[in-house]
Amino acid sequence: AAAPHFSSDPSLSSCRSESARLADPPPPSRPDPNVYPPPAVLQILSARAQLPVQQFEEEIMATVEQNPVVIIRGATGCGKTTQVPQYILDRFIKGGRASDCNIVVTQPRRISAVSVAERVAYERGEDLGKSCGYSVRFESVLPRPHASVLFCTVGTQSRQQGEPCCRSHHVIVDEIHERDINTDFLLVVLRDVVQAFPDVRIILMSATIDTTMFREYFFNCPIIEVFGRTFPVQDYTVKATRTNHIEKKYF
Repeated sequence: AAAPHFSSDPSLSSCRSESARLADPPPPSRPDPNVYPPPAVLQILSARAQLPVQQFEEEIMATVEQNPVVIIRGATGCGKTTQVPQYILDRFIKGGRASDCNIVVTQPRRISAVSVAERVAYERGEDLGKSCGYSVRFESVLPRPHASVLFCTVGTQSRQQGEPCCRSHHVIVDEIHERDINTDFLLVVLRDVVQAFPDVRIILMSATIDTTMFREYFFNCPIIEVFGRTFPVQDYTVKATRTNHIEKKYF
């Protein structure tokens, strides 16, 4: 049989070249150094930098790396809830260990778990379900398996029987001063997890209350004090108002 004859039509050659070009992935584009971040990103970075907890980032990270359990005590509004998980995640990403970082953050109420997850995703310029997600009862938007932060309620975490704690590299229990049966049960589980898995890091965060009991329960762990903001207070006095209007009119 005669060998097949392939045409040397230049149009066919151009088609083959176009097919090869589409099959090969384009080279990665390099960021233009002359392009500045949009104003919204700069505004977010500025707001994060002004939070009181920003001054304690290095101290928090150094203490967490050296101790299995750390207590962070800070006033409401200091930024510990939204920033500490991001400090940990960004440190692992910059160190080339992002695949080893899974963070679980518990909240006492579902509305706080959802709202904080949305805030963190907004600060990172992402949608929920990428590096940040949440899981509450009957509702969840789970993040990616690795290099992620999961916000959940204490009850949701407790119902997992401690298994996610073993798979997570960092477990953050926020608002530990709002004690209930679920929080106490979770702390008991975490105390055993720390002894069984030395690489797991437990971070307990609380408002400005006495945390001596928690410190003694977790092997005299270190406490980091984050100072909050102070604002001027203006007192307003309401003038005395008349009462018993009906009695004075009709009786």
